[in-house]
Amino acid sequence: MLLAVDVGNTQTHLGAFREDELVEHWRFATVRDSTADELGAALRNLLALRGLGFDDLHASILSTTVPQLSHEWEHCADRYLGHQMTVVAPGLKTGMPIRMENPRELGPDRLVNAVAAYERFQGPCIVVDFGTANTFDVVSGAGEYLGGIIALGIEISLEALTERAARLPKVDLEEPRSLIGKSTIARPSTRSTTCSRSPACASSTIATATPNIGGMRSLADSWELGGVRIPNRVVLAPLAGIGNWFVRLQAKRHGAGLVVSEMVSSFAIHHRNERTLRELLRVHPEEHPLAIQLFGHDPEVMRSAAARVAETGADLIDLNMGCPVPKVCKTGAGAALLEDPVRAVELARAAREGSGLPVTVKLRTSRAQGDRKGVELAFRLVEDAGVAGLTLHPRAASQRHQGEPAYALVRELVERLPVPVLVSGGLRDAERVRRAWSQTGAEAVMLARGSLGNPWLFAELLGRRSARPTRDEVLDELDWVIRCAVDHLGPDRAARYLRKFYPWYAERLHAGRAVQDALQRASTIAEARAVLHRPRLPAAA
Repeated sequence: MLLAVDVGNTQTHLGAFREDELVEHWRFATVRDSTADELGAALRNLLALRGLGFDDLHASILSTTVPQLSHEWEHCADRYLGHQMTVVAPGLKTGMPIRMENPRELGPDRLVNAVAAYERFQGPCIVVDFGTANTFDVVSGAGEYLGGIIALGIEISLEALTERAARLPKVDLEEPRSLIGKSTIARPSTRSTTCSRSPACASSTIATATPNIGGMRSLADSWELGGVRIPNRVVLAPLAGIGNWFVRLQAKRHGAGLVVSEMVSSFAIHHRNERTLRELLRVHPEEHPLAIQLFGHDPEVMRSAAARVAETGADLIDLNMGCPVPKVCKTGAGAALLEDPVRAVELARAAREGSGLPVTVKLRTSRAQGDRKGVELAFRLVEDAGVAGLTLHPRAASQRHQGEPAYALVRELVERLPVPVLVSGGLRDAERVRRAWSQTGAEAVMLARGSLGNPWLFAELLGRRSARPTRDEVLDELDWVIRCAVDHLGPDRAARYLRKFYPWYAERLHAGRAVQDALQRASTIAEARAVLHRPRLPAAA
């Protein structure tokens, strides 16, 4: 197959062609200081996700608007693909005469556009390309490049207008309510869309530009995170010790747009711990889009673990930088990273480079109350590590789940960062979720403890149901969980593991203490089922 590489200022597009047929394509953010090895690692992982390898690529061609990456891509092809990459540059014969005063000044991206357009339409045409700059290129009926126009891109124009017009606020790039405006003051943008170094800028632009019918935001709207399309804005949070494949699949069954795994030790993956690889990295084909959350403190170990996670088929990697548990923090991981920004950036960069996947981070506002180190770290993670998105739980790690979340800090990140920001913490029911969503302007909401034993919350937030689940629905759902746990762990381990699940469902059944005690004492799955399926469960007093 032929690999076509189109490197733009913001995004890099890859296409694999068999003859004239485009059989696979990928997109990731352009990072100007990428090395040949980093590009090779990213390409390897993208190919692996489609069951392909380097040996499937017999030729390659490059068009780039970023000159410093030309040599890196050529070196990547030479080292990993075993052939010389063709580069679109002055001197390459394309068959199209260039009628410019100095043909060497024509950018390769514009030449490629013109040649492709004429090949397709076989006649005179104007090629319009919307990007960092908007270009208009004119091709004659005889297949000659006649010239063109370079204009400011839409987002650059928005930035300039905001900077130069004192009374005009920053607005979202979205479908207007009508062609003719009725006000000069629109809703301010929830975030800036410029970032000189972040490889997530392109994906955040797409997320910002998602049309909102009637100008109203909805949790049911689709969006993009690091180039991954997410069907809605309700996300399952990483649930430590809980969020395995069937808990994630349950959330997907009830409508979650994105699910995140429980946190997994990068050291356990790196050292090939059998149970970790078998159980915590188990992925069900119907979970996607899926993020695997990793924690750790060693960048090289994180790089190795992230590469292994990419092989599972995960769509994203999330890093835990907010876990308050002492046994995690004492190793320098979790919330301890809020006080070690250099290491935090190195870890995020290593995960991105090792996996070739978009990397996000979940963090707290601080380790202890009284500072905002987590907020400050968020900016460094975007600027220096190139993370594709962030989730902020706006409490100090020392607070655990106590106290009112400081949602104003989420709003601050939303307004100042160029990547999607998600909100987590305190989202126990639909009313609280909608209030936090409105107050913060976050890209999405991440449900954690509020969804335990209540997967119907996902459907409620998406407007798919309003009624409380019936007794039979609760029992059927718990029975499904039990079957999955047995499949995952075997009957003996499942019987013990499910004891943490029973109270969540017993509460929805309004079961009394006697029932709860009986479930906790049940030593087998059969005993637990016998308790649950009594003719009528004794109610709580």
